[in-house]
Parts: sequence; C-alpha cells; structure tokens
Amino acid sequence: ISDYIESTSGTAAAIQYWEAIGIADSLYEYAQTQVYMLNTPVLTDLLVNGDFEAGSLASWDVLSGATVGITSSGSHEGTYNARLIAGQCYGGSTISQTVSVSPQERYRLSVWGKYTAAPNAERPPIEIRIEFYDGSTRLYFGEPRRGTFRSFSAAEGWTSLQSTVTVPPGADSAKVTIESQQTIEVQIDDVKFERIKDAPLVTHGAMVDKFDIPNLD
Repeated sequence: ISDYIESTSGTAAAIQYWEAIGIADSLYEYAQTQVYMLNTPVLTDLLVNGDFEAGSLASWDVLSGATVGITSSGSHEGTYNARLIAGQCYGGSTISQTVSVSPQERYRLSVWGKYTAAPNAERPPIEIRIEFYDGSTRLYFGEPRRGTFRSFSAAEGWTSLQSTVTVPPGADSAKVTIESQQTIEVQIDDVKFERIKDAPLVTHGAMVDKFDIPNLD
C-alpha cells in the first residue's frame, strides 16, 4: 500500500494515510511502523560487516568447530559473501552477531542465502534466529523469532528471508544467528538488522503525597 500511494500521490500522502489509523484499530502498530519507515528513507542497520565486504568474518562470532569462510564467487551483491560449510552440530555451521537494542523498538532482519548444490532433504533448510537478552539472561517471551528459508533448491539461486520482531520488555541486546545444518556449502550475503520503528516515548510522572492524613492520597 505504501509503495502504491507513494508512487502515485507522494510520500506525504502515504504518511497521511497511515496516520489516519487510530490507536484502537488492529492495524495501528503496523501503521506506525509504516509512518516511521516513510519518514526515515535510510534505516539504521545495527549489524557490522553484514555484507561481508570486509573480506572476512570480522564482527561475526563462529560456532566452535564450524567450518566457515569467505568467498568472492557468485556473491549476491558486492564482492564477498560468507560460506557455511560444515560443523559439529549435525554437519551444520553457525555464525552470529550480538547488538544493543532497547525495549519496544521494532526491527527487520533480512538475509540472502543460496545452496551451492542440491541440499539434503532429510535436514532442515537455512535457519535464522533472533534471541533477546537482559545482560547474560536470555528472554523467552515475546514474538516468534525463528524462520527458515522456503527455498530448498540450488536451481533457485539467491533467495531472501525476512523476519520482523519487537524488542521485549527488559531486553538490552539481540543476538542474530544464521545456521545451516546441511552437509553441502551454503552461501550467505547482505544480512541486515534494521530498525523500522523507535520505541514509544514515555512520559514519566511523579507521585506526590504530603502524608497529612492516615491514608495514602
């Protein structure tokens, strides 16, 4: 809807359309996300080296025992992409990155992936996960944060997967994980974790009581 209104009537008209949706409407949160994105042409991406153009896995954590690497062969965009080859967990491999977040912010994770050969049908497709933490304590409540690629064919080439999520109360960091349990090489490129809505503004009040009567005011 946003793309259509923006292309036919302009950005201001698209913003006006979404701002007309009231707080009691079930589409309100979605509308607020659209308003933020329309007002923010360049979204903030929290990941470092998500396009792997550093020519290395700098800023990414690699699961111990996993065989991963960088290649300049057949990237989605740019020169380099990541290779998930093999690892200790059922022949899989995992890379992850942890970033700072604030409660009630909303983010969109997007990942491009490609199988270099026919994948093993007895093993799951490429998986992405978003885990939230309060310090070192993992938070398990909130929206679903796991997704798998629908593509299960090397012939399809590069395909994308997106997932949106709201940061739960108490969270101060998010861990973005990409995992392949395949025995064939998987290529990953152009990973983004973009803020698509700020946390709502909170107005702090004050409680006043003179304690001049036996009860609390």
